[in-house]
Amino acid sequence: MSWSEPIEPVPTAPPPGAVSYGPGVVDELAGDDGGQWWLAVLLGLMMLGLGVWMLANLVESVVVLAIVIGVSLIAGGLIDAFVLGGPERPRWVGWIEGLLLVGTGIVVLSWPDITLWVLAITGGLALALGGVLHLVLALVHRHHDPGWRVDLALGLLGLALGVAVLAWPEATILVLALLFGIRAVLVGLLAIGAGWQMRRRHSGEVAAVA
Repeated sequence: MSWSEPIEPVPTAPPPGAVSYGPGVVDELAGDDGGQWWLAVLLGLMMLGLGVWMLANLVESVVVLAIVIGVSLIAGGLIDAFVLGGPERPRWVGWIEGLLLVGTGIVVLSWPDITLWVLAITGGLALALGGVLHLVLALVHRHHDPGWRVDLALGLLGLALGVAVLAWPEATILVLALLFGIRAVLVGLLAIGAGWQMRRRHSGEVAAVA
C-alpha cells in the first residue's frame, strides 16, 4: 500500500443485540421479535377484514355489530400487546392497552342483549383511554424515541374516535360501524406492515449469522 493512498476507516460491528431501524413508520412500529412476524400479519389481516366488513355492512343489527366490534377490540388489544412498539417503548405499555381493549371486547361479546348505547359507551371509553395512553407515551419519549410520532398519531386517532363515540352514544348503527371500521382498517394495515418489516429484518439477521 502506498503512503499516498487514503486510509479507509474500518467499519465497526454493531453491539450484540442492536437493531437498526429505518426512518419509515413501519420500522418504528415493528417490535424486536422477528420470529413472530406471522402473528403480526395474521392479526393485521384479521383486523383489516373486520374493518372492511364493518364498512361494507353499515346497516347490520346491533347484535351482529357488537360481535364484530368485540372481536376487533380483542384483535386490536393483541396487536398492541404483541406487535406494535419500537425499541424504546416499554413492554408494559402495550400490555396495559392490550388488556384494556381485550377486556372491553370480552365484555361486549359476553353481553348478548347489549344495546347500541352500551356498545357506544364501552367501545368509546376503550378507544379514548387507549388514545390517552399513546399520547402520554409520545410526550414522555419524544426526545429519545424515534417512534414517538407514531404513538402521537395513534393516540390522536384513538382519542378522536373515542370522544366522537362518547359524545354521540345514541348514534345510529351506521355511524358506529363507520368509526370502528375506519380504526380497524388503519390498525390492520399498520400491523401487516410491521409484521412484514419484522420478517425482513429477521431474514437479514439469519442470513448474517449464516
